Amino acid sequence: MIFSGRRIPAPVTAVFLISVSLSFATGKESFTVRSPAAWVDVANIQDAGETSKTSSGGVSTTLLTDLQTRVTERSTEHYVRLIRTVASQQDMEGLAQIQIDFEPSYQSLAIHHIRILRDGNVTNALRPADIQLLHREEELDQQIFNGTVQAVAILSDVRVGDVIDYAYTIAGDNPVMSGKYSGIVRLNDVSPVKRLRFRLLWPQKRALFIKKHNTDLEPKVTPGAETEYLWERRDIAPFESEDRVPGWFFASPFVELSEFQSWANVVTWAIPLFRFDTSFSADLSARIDAISKSSANTEQRLLAALRFVQDEVRYLGIELGEYSHQPTQPAKVLARRFGDCKDKALLLTVILRGLGIDAAPALVNTDSGQTLDARQPSPYAFNHAIVNVRLDGKTYWLDATRSLQRGSLKQFYNPDFARALVLRDGTQSLEDIHLAPLTEPTLYVKEEYRVESLTSPVAFTVTTTYTGPAADDVRYQLSRISPEKLGKQYLNFYAGDNPSVQALGSPKISDDEASNKLVVIEQYTITDFWKNSRHRITADRLVDEVQKPSISRRAMPLSVSYPLNIRQRIEFALPEQPDFSTDRLSFKDSTIQFEFSEGQEGKTFVLDYSLKTLRDHVPVNEIPSHLDLLTKIDDNLDYSLPMKSVQTDKDRSDAWNFMLFLTAAFAGGFGVRRIMMRRRRAIQTKSTSRLGEDPSTAITVTEDEQMLQHLLNVSCRCGKRFNLDKSPLREEALVYDGNRITVFRLQCPSCSADRDVYFKKASVDATT
Repeated sequence: MIFSGRRIPAPVTAVFLISVSLSFATGKESFTVRSPAAWVDVANIQDAGETSKTSSGGVSTTLLTDLQTRVTERSTEHYVRLIRTVASQQDMEGLAQIQIDFEPSYQSLAIHHIRILRDGNVTNALRPADIQLLHREEELDQQIFNGTVQAVAILSDVRVGDVIDYAYTIAGDNPVMSGKYSGIVRLNDVSPVKRLRFRLLWPQKRALFIKKHNTDLEPKVTPGAETEYLWERRDIAPFESEDRVPGWFFASPFVELSEFQSWANVVTWAIPLFRFDTSFSADLSARIDAISKSSANTEQRLLAALRFVQDEVRYLGIELGEYSHQPTQPAKVLARRFGDCKDKALLLTVILRGLGIDAAPALVNTDSGQTLDARQPSPYAFNHAIVNVRLDGKTYWLDATRSLQRGSLKQFYNPDFARALVLRDGTQSLEDIHLAPLTEPTLYVKEEYRVESLTSPVAFTVTTTYTGPAADDVRYQLSRISPEKLGKQYLNFYAGDNPSVQALGSPKISDDEASNKLVVIEQYTITDFWKNSRHRITADRLVDEVQKPSISRRAMPLSVSYPLNIRQRIEFALPEQPDFSTDRLSFKDSTIQFEFSEGQEGKTFVLDYSLKTLRDHVPVNEIPSHLDLLTKIDDNLDYSLPMKSVQTDKDRSDAWNFMLFLTAAFAGGFGVRRIMMRRRRAIQTKSTSRLGEDPSTAITVTEDEQMLQHLLNVSCRCGKRFNLDKSPLREEALVYDGNRITVFRLQCPSCSADRDVYFKKASVDATT
């Protein structure tokens, strides 16, 4: 990952729907087989009873996680030993395939042993000739080439009840770190751990800064020629996360180690990496000159530069060796028309400076948010690069990896990264990226039903207006789908509640890029409008935003879509003007605000809803009251419009009888308001910023298994739940807003409609 720490490989416990590119490796991509180096303290496994046989059918346990690191003036070595039980057939499929990643351009791999313990007997399972070296390139489908090679050992004759024990050492430093060390030590796992040990040998004359998180565990320090730090835990319960946890929240205990004392030290390290050749190439000079001549207005020049880098330089990273952190020279990026986030950020910076605009690269973390303040300064605290611009006394944060971002600078919105380290001389600390609640809706849905009689078809028009970030998101989505397929998806969406609905042509799309306003108009007719003498409606654009989490009694905060501002207005144009009542409701806590009104405007009955979020999470102590508030909101999102069946021609008499019935119904308390039962919703939201529906609302997970768990609960718009055993499933990957996104496309076996579900992984899960 860009600007993220290389992780020392952990055992693979499962292989979950990962699309990879594999090829045989040659040359210096090799490994050796030898005993551990003399500096390694080989654990006596008898001390903790690690050889005890596991019972089948239980939970696989890590009996020993032994991590040892030695830092010297010349290099860094990482020793890893893992002993795990095979408790089930499912676990066996993952544990019987050992995978070790390393970067051969600066690292070497030595395998010490692979053993299988069964019934008190030890079998040597290390077969060097059978170990394959493969180009893993896990990020290839995310347009990232990082040069990682994987040593794969497939073990034979592994059985439930076995204990697998293997150890290896990886030696070498990424040259981009200039000999500086930083790392993260995780102190638990998703499976039970009998014994965990991390041992660090550190040069006496070099300073080391340690910061612990979610733990009181202190290392045992032993002075000597090398200072030894030892962290050790026993009988560790498995870590269990909760659903809908903010990406910046990490409940796991971990320790950060770094030679960087301050953020200023990180700036000093990073600025030389982002230096560029001031003698621009002819192409780069010509590009700057063309943008300069395109407008006399500085803002228009800035926007032209931004759109060129965003839209005409595609995202693709070749992050071999030091290029994991060091950007490619701008002239080369321009010539080949591709680059990763740091390449594009530096290219944009150079063009803007060439236009006389004050710009500088800035390092951010797409997950950590303001919790970056509590992190130990380190280059590995960041995983993305953007651009900081100062213009006319204002500060702007530009992300060159976005696509199709439109509007003026006044309409621009800050990315939700919260903190940034700006690479300017003199920078001493992180800078705040302010993200305020949205004052106006960025999604406004207007649904109009025209009821001319009790028996004639009802005309149904939907006008959806997207502005600001919502317009950018939808513009990106529309660039990936044909109008015909879009129309089919929209029609299926409404058919969930109205099977007789028919589309009157494809959706009409108008895009005002100058004001960043995108409007989609859909027109339908509904033949069978009335069901059981009424028509039921739901404020579907708000439904998913007020869904309760699956875990209500929580120890972790609840993530909330932020910033969010949605308005949905539903109008019923009726034949005559009845005597409708009016009503207003408002519910609010420190996280969310909901408003509702109902009334009439002439012959039109109107329901108006709005929902706004005020921050990105609900603290644990406020969750009970917040869930109560969600219940109140949810109870007011369903309505039932009554009718009286009249077996006569569609004429004014029908309309008059209809209005008499409506008036009587309202007077009698039957009402349009509130179905007095819980909603059983089958329809899903379309083209809105709902969780997991598009890249901007990708679901944050820490483990692959969480993706699977979520997919098992996904339902189609037709109301049928997807069956992963029968539903065609395709995995893709993309980069959106600096995040590596995994998207799974499911096809419903019932109606054949497609459903995309987007995920992103939290970034703090490296192991030193």
